[in-house]
Amino acid sequence: MAFKSFNWKVMQNLQLSREDVLGSFASAITVFGIQLAMIVFVGSIMVGDSIPFEIVLPNSVIIMTARFICSILMHL
Repeated sequence: MAFKSFNWKVMQNLQLSREDVLGSFASAITVFGIQLAMIVFVGSIMVGDSIPFEIVLPNSVIIMTARFICSILMHL
């Protein structure tokens, strides 16, 4: 929606108001900020010395399947 609202012709076709455009832009900026914060958090854990970072394979196929399904749902 944020991409469509920045194209003036599409904005007119969708009959979006200025408030709709600014709202979608604010939502896009908010999502970007949250993603940037998560990158910083994960990066600080990986680089920091307080907690050792290890990639561990799960003990069972059920846990691996649950992780796979969660990763797919998070990317939808």
